[in-house]
Amino acid sequence: MIRKLLLTVVFGTLSAIAMAQTITTHVVQRGETAESIATLYSITTEQLFKANPGAEDLFYVGLKLNIPAKEKVQVVPPKTDVSENATLSNNAESIDSVRNHNMSSTKFSLNDNKNERNALTAFNISWLSGSFKDIKSSSFYGFGIDAFNIGGSLFGFNTTISSFNYGLVDSKYVSSEIFFGPNVSYWLNDNVMVCLPLQGMCNVYFEEQKDKAKLTWGLSASPRVYFKLDPFMLHGGLIVGKTFVSKGKVECGFTVGVSYCM
Repeated sequence: MIRKLLLTVVFGTLSAIAMAQTITTHVVQRGETAESIATLYSITTEQLFKANPGAEDLFYVGLKLNIPAKEKVQVVPPKTDVSENATLSNNAESIDSVRNHNMSSTKFSLNDNKNERNALTAFNISWLSGSFKDIKSSSFYGFGIDAFNIGGSLFGFNTTISSFNYGLVDSKYVSSEIFFGPNVSYWLNDNVMVCLPLQGMCNVYFEEQKDKAKLTWGLSASPRVYFKLDPFMLHGGLIVGKTFVSKGKVECGFTVGVSYCM
């Protein structure tokens, strides 16, 4: 009997302690309302009145209120279907694949199209020499036309329509070099282009003591480099050619000039 009484006392004490830990007492102060007290303890007014029966009808200064402990809300993560995860993963992989493909395609397109330029026409004034061996007697100055990237291709044409050595040589005659033919051009970057004209060559001699001119023909190749400085271009390169005459030898000279682009 005594043992049961001790157990009852102990159990009641523990219950009181537990209740004391979970219930807080608040004395109503002047100016306080049920709403402000509920907000103070982060509870609702319904929870406040539920813990204090009758307080809703009789609320006054000095009233002792039991403040219940806040209810713990367990947040359960939403279930995700395995097939949904698989779909999201596949979609992410598809997006990455499309992005990589687009980047690769763009890179390929840039590399593939870097020489697709608009047609460019340049009027040039140049100085050229048919041979390094005798620059003085083989030099000419003249006017020419270059056409690049016709139809968006790498092809065009080059012609030097009038090139004279008048005043450059001390001789009894003057002569003119005329070049014409196709060229292939390739832009290394936005401002530098390499070009290879393959030209027919005509040399016209005008002798002072005769009324008729003398012609000689030949072929030449003239690898060049162009530097674009809008709206001008500077160029320099070699001239390797041979005339169609008996014992004609291959000669190597040079050309330099400036062009105006249109």
